[in-house]
Amino acid sequence: MRPPRRLLPSAAALLACMVAAAAGAAAPGARAAGDGWSAVPARGDGAEGRPYAYLEGAPGTVLEDRLSVVNRAGRPLAVTLSTADGIGDWIALAAPRVTVPPRTRADVPFSVTVPGGAPPGEHTARIVVRSDTGTASRAQKARTQEARAQEARAQEARAQQARAQQARTQEVRIRLRVAGPTLAALTVEDVSIRAGEIHYTLVNRGNTVLAPRLALRAEGLFGTVLDRTARALPLRLRPGQRAELTEPWPGPPSLDSVDVRLTVTADGRAARGVRAEAEASAVFAEWPWAAAGCALAAGAAYGAARLLRRAMGRAGRVTGRAGQTARRDRERDDAR
Repeated sequence: MRPPRRLLPSAAALLACMVAAAAGAAAPGARAAGDGWSAVPARGDGAEGRPYAYLEGAPGTVLEDRLSVVNRAGRPLAVTLSTADGIGDWIALAAPRVTVPPRTRADVPFSVTVPGGAPPGEHTARIVVRSDTGTASRAQKARTQEARAQEARAQEARAQQARAQQARTQEVRIRLRVAGPTLAALTVEDVSIRAGEIHYTLVNRGNTVLAPRLALRAEGLFGTVLDRTARALPLRLRPGQRAELTEPWPGPPSLDSVDVRLTVTADGRAARGVRAEAEASAVFAEWPWAAAGCALAAGAAYGAARLLRRAMGRAGRVTGRAGQTARRDRERDDAR
């Protein structure tokens, strides 16, 4: 984690004064970890709980916000903070490590510096908050084990269970919209069909986050063999992101040649009109059906050959009898 840059000048003092009263101050929608702590975007004045921190700004600006770490337990909570994904490098935290007293809340300021050449549209990142109180718990249990071995074994068992709860990671999502024209574009690539699955890749070619929807249709030699109406896919594509996906196809044809068409659209006002299509072909020939087909074709060919030979034999016999009759006629004419 690099040192914070261009952060609030009084960030440390602000962080200290923002340690406020306990669990009741958490956002209504906060996700509580199993050991009684949570990390969420801080609430503004009179604002409801936020599912993510949303910021807007032009290239070259510095934007500021806060996240809240709520400790509902009766012991201090030590957490480390880091950034990940997308524009994580644009984010500076007031402190990479925070200790929250029992039954209190700490608000941690952070800033987002939008580079001068940042592309317009939506950008995302995550602030990862990890509880590391398990380390102190292990050391304490080790000392107890040295003092009283039997009691320490029982305490160690309880400590292992507590560490499983304390080794929690929570995330605060960041969504940033950089001012400028919005471009929504999407492509479907690398479509293939194998082992009863349809594999494909979605690529966000624009500068806004997309929520894609997928429709499937497959045509065989004798009509439609697959028809799935558009449904939302369980992902959001960030600008420039590639996602390799698989669509199950249980019970594909046993003996057929099919053409599969994938049609992808996107939800949202900014994505209106986004549409991408791609196709792939496949031949299905499972062994029993293929063997039966080959046997049927071979039988048909053999029968046709027999019929042809019989027809040729009959034609030859007719031709021979006609020739004999003609010779007898000529011999009679000569005798006269």
